[in-house]
Parts: sequence; C-alpha cells; structure tokens
Amino acid sequence: MKKMKKLFCWALILCMALALLPTAALADDDMKYYGPFGYYDFGGDTITIQTCSRSVSGTLTIPETIDGRTVTTCMCGAFTELPYITELVIPNTFTCFAVADAINPFYGCPNLRKVTIAQDHPCFRFSDGMLFNTSENGDTQLEGVLPCKSGALTIPPVKGLHMGALQGCEHLTSVVLPEGLTAIGLYAFCECTILESIYIPSSLEWIGMAAFADCNALTDIYFGGTEQQWNEAVNEDPKWYCFRPDVRIHFNATPSGFSDVALGDYYAKPVDWAVRKGITDGTSATTFSPNDPCTRAQMVTFLWRAKGSPAPKSAKNPFRDVKADDYFSRAVLWAVEEGITDGTGTNTFSPNATVTRAQTVTFLWRLEDAGKGSAKNPFSDVPAGQYYTDAVLWAVAQGITDGTTETTFSPDASCTRAQIVTFLYRDLA
Repeated sequence: MKKMKKLFCWALILCMALALLPTAALADDDMKYYGPFGYYDFGGDTITIQTCSRSVSGTLTIPETIDGRTVTTCMCGAFTELPYITELVIPNTFTCFAVADAINPFYGCPNLRKVTIAQDHPCFRFSDGMLFNTSENGDTQLEGVLPCKSGALTIPPVKGLHMGALQGCEHLTSVVLPEGLTAIGLYAFCECTILESIYIPSSLEWIGMAAFADCNALTDIYFGGTEQQWNEAVNEDPKWYCFRPDVRIHFNATPSGFSDVALGDYYAKPVDWAVRKGITDGTSATTFSPNDPCTRAQMVTFLWRAKGSPAPKSAKNPFRDVKADDYFSRAVLWAVEEGITDGTGTNTFSPNATVTRAQTVTFLWRLEDAGKGSAKNPFSDVPAGQYYTDAVLWAVAQGITDGTTETTFSPDASCTRAQIVTFLYRDLA
C-alpha cells in the first residue's frame, strides 16, 4: 500500500508535467487573446483559458464563450498571481479550475475578497472565502481558499482538499478539518507560514506529498483517532509530508484540542468557538475543565472579549473588591458602563462568586438590550417582578437556554464553564 501511494503521487506529477507539454511547445505567437485572457486554439467546441493579464484590476469576469465556443476550464493557475483583482465572476459554463495543476486557484490574489457564482451553478459553490466543487457522484471537495483569510478557519463538511487548496494562505493560524474528510491533496497547506495547529479527523485515509511544505510554525497536529489509525493513514516518512521534525501529534483529540471535550458533547462546538475567538482559554494546554464553576469575574470577561475587549470610557471604579491590576478590572468597568451589571452591593462586585443561571441570562439580556420577554411563563420558580424574569423568558424564547425541567428554571443554580460558553455561543455566534 505504501509503495502504491508513492507511485500514485509520482504518476500524478508526471501527468501534470505532460499536460503542460503541448502549450509549452507552442510559441507565444500561437496564443490568441480575448480581453485580458490568453488561450490556444486547438479546435473543438470548448475553450480552455491559458493565462490572464497580471495587470487586470477590480472585477474579473470569466466569459461564457469566446469565438462562439464555450469556456469550460483554465490551465496551470491562469487566475493566480493577479494582485489587483477584488472580485471574480464565474459563469455556469465554467466547471474546472487549474487542470493538471497543484495550486490554489486564488494563489497570489491578496486583494480578492469576493467570488460570484450563480446559485444554480452545476458544481461550484462559494461561501465564507472558500470555493467548493461537488462532483456528479455528490462528493464535495474544497477547491481553494482566498489568501486574505486570517486567524482560525473551520472548514465545513467536505470529502477532501484539492491539490494546493490552501496554498499561500499565509494569514491562517489554525484550521479545523471536518469529520468525514478522507484526503488531503498534494501541497494542500503549502506556504501557510504562520499556521500553528490543525485538527484532522479520524476519517482521514491519505495525505499527499508536501501537503505541509513551508508550514514553518506548525507545531501541533490534533488527530481525532488513535495512534494506530494515524499510522495507517500517515505511513510515509514525515519528510514526505514536510512536517516539522519536532511536530507534536495529539491523539484522540477534539477540534478544540482539549482532552476533556469530546466531539459528541453539547458544548464541543461552543468551546471550540470561544477558544478560537479568544473569549477564553483552557485551564491548561490540554484541558478546558467544562464542569468547573464559572465566576462572575470570568463571565463579564468572556462578554467583554466577545465584544472585542473595548476600553472602558472611565477609570472610575465603584467596587472595593475590584483592583486595577485584576485581569477582569477593565471588563467589569466596561460592563458597569454598559448597564450589564451594577454589582452585588453598594460597592462590591463579588468577582469570585459563582455566577448563577439568573445572573448569566440577565447579563446577556442587558447586553442585547432586548426588552421584555415572552408573556408566557412556564416556570414556577421565576415569579413576576424579579430582576431576571424578563431575561429568563427572553433567553428561552431565543433558544439560548431551556429550563432545568418543564416547569423550573433554577435561577439560583451555579453555572459551569461549559454552560457559560454554550450560552454565549447560542447568543453571539
């Protein structure tokens, strides 16, 4: 199997090289032009675009036809290295990028922000900076990612990553690959120079040659399966994939990278979202401690970070139990200014007290300035007129939380870290 995979890769590279021979053998005089596009005329009913002028700027529209023939494909990264385009328009006739080429179709297009595709396109779909291609058998692969994407990227369900799909995405720091993904193509993450971590699901079957070339910052790979599963899928010398020699492989991992957050847990996605948004960290490098109680200080800090950590308008501090050098001091001052909380007493905030369910939904309700909740109140322990009554009814109506039973909300019950990030995720994500 190992030899077969290696032979397959070299055969693929050979095919790519052979595909270039006909056009390479032609002189520039043989190339025809249509607007900024260059193509060779081999006859037939379709046109394959060979190149595009590097000076083109603004919106670039791929034509449906040239000389009465249908434009269906492009060769060898025809739309790469276009530094001035901001939008690419793809017609329904166009069904294939980068024939015989292992490259991100958007490589070298740093200002490209939008790809316009008709909703009824037979195979392509563009969403959140990613181009997807669905084959006739229904399998979807990630074709390419805009180089402008930055920070953390979570890829939605796909079967595989096309060759060079994320090549040149030099602003990404972490990537989460979806469950069900089986293949990572050649050069898929090439030149993702500041990528630090990646989550790879246990469904992985194959990684192509040099998939992680020039990923110089990639120190941690989180694999959703066992060590044996990893060795079966990734059975070449690490140099084959261009892993760093000191890369750490974490087995039985979750997308968040925490050993105490399983994929099936109700809070798995919220934890991953909160960590990647910088709202909270784990309690250690490998644990999140989802069942630990969450304090009032932590809660307002989470809210503050979720809103971008805005600077408070005043340094005036009304609370004797909140010191200027406390990690939560700016968050507390901001929360008071925004009317989210006014403390637990005249001059106390009680930062180390565990936040309750009633306090949590009230903080969120005030943050959203949501007004009154539903007139229908199913909870016997949420009487009318309490500070949290409207907040509870609003939170339930919005799907942020349910009661602890059909008729109780348990307003004084403590909230855990898992519950808090889940409430935040349902309200703010």
